[in-house]
Amino acid sequence: NLSTDYELKYTNIIERDANNWSNEVTINIGSNSDVTNGMAVITSKGMIGTVTKVTPVSSTVTLLTDENAKSQLPDMITDSSNTYYGLLNSYNIKSKTFNVSILSTVDKIAKGASVTTSGLGGKGKSPKGLLVGTVTSFSSGDNATGKTVTVKPAANFDDLNYVAVVKRTDS
Repeated sequence: NLSTDYELKYTNIIERDANNWSNEVTINIGSNSDVTNGMAVITSKGMIGTVTKVTPVSSTVTLLTDENAKSQLPDMITDSSNTYYGLLNSYNIKSKTFNVSILSTVDKIAKGASVTTSGLGGKGKSPKGLLVGTVTSFSSGDNATGKTVTVKPAANFDDLNYVAVVKRTDS
């Protein structure tokens, strides 16, 4: 149950540079279709990235798999009885997993827990409840690194064709 109102604008990927395969794609809608920076982009399986550059007829989407990403995606991690908050802050190309720093106080998060967008981060950003992936492992870390979870992406980043831009409609 999504608690953020949003609408979807369906589109497809028109360009994906082989040299920047895991970093970005270009979609064939832009500002003429009310696309703006910061909007989430999803496939039928889960979130793949955010719009970072907009022209009237196309937009650049920075993928969650971008090794050089500077932004952090606010997430919720939900297991059978609890919800924890975290920030997706990196992608490991070798293991094909996300790293999420845990902001909540927690001793353990079960494998298989669901990771979705939290909707925090303000208007125009990702709405709450978009699937990001599932937890594959939990690390309690040390004082310097803190607690993290490793997350297997829900979307297949090697097979991106049809996507939707998610426009938040709440205030």
